[in-house]
Amino acid sequence: MADTLTVTPPPPAAAYCFGPFRLLPHQRLLERDGAPLRVGARAFDLLLALVRQAGQVLSKEALMAMVWPDSVVDEGNLRVHLVALRKVLGDGKGQGRYIDHVPMRGYCFVAAVQALQAAAAPAPAPAVAGGAPADLPAAPVLIGREADIAALQARLRQQRFVSLVGPGGAGKTSLARAAAQALAADCADGVFFVDLAALAHPALVPAATAAALGLPAVQADPLPSLLAWLHARRALLLLDNCEHVIDAAAALAEQVAQGAPGVLLLATSREPLRARGEAVQRLGPLPLPPPDAELTAEQYLAHPAVQLFVERASASGETGLHTAERLATVAALCRRMDGLPLAIELAASRAATFGLTGLLGDLDRFLLLRSGGRRTAPPRHKTLHAALEWSHQTLSADEQQALRALSVFPSAFTLEDASAVLRPWPRLRPLPLLSSLALKSLLQADVGGAHVVYRLLETTRAYAREQLLQAGESAAVQRQHALHMAARLQAGAMDGPALEPGVRAALEWALSAEGDAALALQLAADAAGPWFQRSLLGEYRLIAERALALLPGLPQAPPPLEMRLQAAYAQALVHAAGPGSPLLVAACRRALALAGQLGDAACGRQMLFRLWNASVVNGEYETALEWALQFSSATAASDDPQDELLRHRMMLLSLHTLGEHQRAHAHGQAILQHPGVAGRSLQRRAFEVDHRVIALAFNARALWMMGRPDAAWAAARESVEESLSAGQLLGQMYALGVSACLVALWNGDLPAADDCVAMLAERAARQSLTIWSLWARCFDAALVLRGHSPAPRPAAPAADALPYNAMQQEVLATLVEGMASPQAVQRALAERHRVWCAPEVLRSQAVALLGQAAQPAEAQALLRQSAAIAKAQGALAWQLRTATTLARQAALHQGPGAARAVLEPVVERFAEGWATHDLRTATGLLSAWSSAA
Repeated sequence: MADTLTVTPPPPAAAYCFGPFRLLPHQRLLERDGAPLRVGARAFDLLLALVRQAGQVLSKEALMAMVWPDSVVDEGNLRVHLVALRKVLGDGKGQGRYIDHVPMRGYCFVAAVQALQAAAAPAPAPAVAGGAPADLPAAPVLIGREADIAALQARLRQQRFVSLVGPGGAGKTSLARAAAQALAADCADGVFFVDLAALAHPALVPAATAAALGLPAVQADPLPSLLAWLHARRALLLLDNCEHVIDAAAALAEQVAQGAPGVLLLATSREPLRARGEAVQRLGPLPLPPPDAELTAEQYLAHPAVQLFVERASASGETGLHTAERLATVAALCRRMDGLPLAIELAASRAATFGLTGLLGDLDRFLLLRSGGRRTAPPRHKTLHAALEWSHQTLSADEQQALRALSVFPSAFTLEDASAVLRPWPRLRPLPLLSSLALKSLLQADVGGAHVVYRLLETTRAYAREQLLQAGESAAVQRQHALHMAARLQAGAMDGPALEPGVRAALEWALSAEGDAALALQLAADAAGPWFQRSLLGEYRLIAERALALLPGLPQAPPPLEMRLQAAYAQALVHAAGPGSPLLVAACRRALALAGQLGDAACGRQMLFRLWNASVVNGEYETALEWALQFSSATAASDDPQDELLRHRMMLLSLHTLGEHQRAHAHGQAILQHPGVAGRSLQRRAFEVDHRVIALAFNARALWMMGRPDAAWAAARESVEESLSAGQLLGQMYALGVSACLVALWNGDLPAADDCVAMLAERAARQSLTIWSLWARCFDAALVLRGHSPAPRPAAPAADALPYNAMQQEVLATLVEGMASPQAVQRALAERHRVWCAPEVLRSQAVALLGQAAQPAEAQALLRQSAAIAKAQGALAWQLRTATTLARQAALHQGPGAARAVLEPVVERFAEGWATHDLRTATGLLSAWSSAA
């Protein structure tokens, strides 16, 4: 263990070579194949310490003493810099191993190292600008922020909700990411980064947060679902760039802080959120040398602001910055820039062009403004604004115009994207301009993928956008950007960089008063596919509503465009507002009419299907049959097997809801026996749910009505198993919600029903499917009223606030005696045998009247109607229930013999189901009455 304690390193060589790398201590430079690499100051010191004693194990304590000789730091800082070093070296990625961790001892540099003295060491290659900073999810290597990171970690652990507040350009995002990475081990459920900078409207804050958590935004307001998801988790949520949506960010943060006790909440902003429970940590400038102090070169370089300037300037090609005289000028520059990292980086990137003295003179002219914290100040901090203004003035006219135009991109973009936006100015050559702006640190360039991806720093983008407005070019550039986004959507280029924020920004402009209504309709219609793929149904609903509101102001909207937009709006409404909502019905009717005018059979069929489904949900069963017959007529000549299956499917459900259970069962059997379904060759999930799952689910209901409860339960279970094996969520909802839960309750198997409802509730809550959570609530109410107490279940947001729809009211009436709603009774009396549950609804109402002992004659009349309708429907299950109630009345008033005469003929018609509740009750009564006779 002696080798892990205090270690005296050998004198440094002029250069160290290992693998493709060369380390030059005196120039503080690391090269790979002659090209300079960007390495932070602490990381460089750490690498030098390991390389100088290659092959020896250095303890963590020894390494920290070498790299931080005058500071007390925790082990986390060492780990952060080791991770950064390994990334730079490509350690363990097929490029050799360099730094090895020896458990319980420390770290060792394991590659072969050749130490070269001055005579043998070749001159270093000229330094050039380094690559782009790491992507946002990765924590960057920071200079001089170790104490801030440690303080932020400690405060988050103590107070849970912390806002990191400071001026633009202070490095809030970078520091927050570093702290979040350091805390990752404390967060078993993950660290989630939410970039709010690209949002154009505060209302999108909850949706952006839900997307970062991986939750589908299927509702207009995803906030309740993300709060429910976070409630029991141990995670860290980082809300970045809150200032332009501060009210919405504060509201969300406050609710997360109150409702998710295991979540650490970190926000970055230029002002406090002023939210309940918030702790504020101010982020000041980087430490600076004291003014007018005469320091040595080593003393100047001990100050992080100077370190940062030297590192960035060296990467841009400036050399000879290690003398005390030159570092004094660097210190003066850093003081003039208030120690703000972004301003320092911008200035350092131009050091090779202007020289230190020239920079200092320009800073006298451009960086004199100071922020007083006034709310009336320009959008960016005054000093940073001045730094950007200075940088902008150093550009050529073409570079300035390109920078202004590129500010229209809210996030990443490619050369192709930039070329499209710059097309109105033929003299502008995109590739040279992008390269020049990247070299001048006004663009970040990510060269790690198949294509170079560019990104403007947030502060630079805001400044350039200001210049765009002042130049009067905003409308032209935004129109060009919107046209390009529309072209990308039409070309199906949905996987390019940052399509979603780009389209969102284009829509925001096109939908505005200064925008283009016709282009807004095009964008909204074309965005449906990508938005649905990303499960952004709630957001798309708002987009479509805003676009459709523009129609009255247009001289004439192209009918195909309106048809597509109305159809997409209807699809978004299915889960965002419910499949039977009036808004959905209106949109479908309009799209259907337009499809008829245009001869678009595919859209027409889709709208007929949605209108049919809405009618079923709303209890409009005769209307549903009409839509089903229209669909059958529209597809009669089609040879597509999917159309044939949909015809059977729609007729199955329509006839079942109208009480024609035998005809309905025949259509279900036709689906199951279809070659494409039986042989599993038709795998396309038409209209979201597999045909076989639907057929089994509704066949189970029809079989139960026809007096075959065992066969019904077998079909219901098979439907669930099919949906689970296919991994199809909506199929599972149908199998459980319209079949398995219901058949189990009808059979009186309350434990099985409880299991099915639990599955339904959990899956519906997990995916925020409110309509199915409402079904679970309906079934739970029946379980409770029948004496079974289910365990607490999760629920989708807003489910408890919704009323039961017509079908749910009818179902509840069949599950609990006396629970028929007035609406269900009225519908059963009005339509009689044309309502699937009319016999049971009337019987349930009769039981309620008999319980009041006030209207026996009316109750008897309802029971007679129930029996007649059940017989007409061929619903043996309803006949059994009604005969049981009539027999009990006969036993009270006429004796056991009369009671047996009513019930026995119905029971004798059953061939199965003797363990079900209804048959056990009936056979028990017959046995008792036989004994009494």
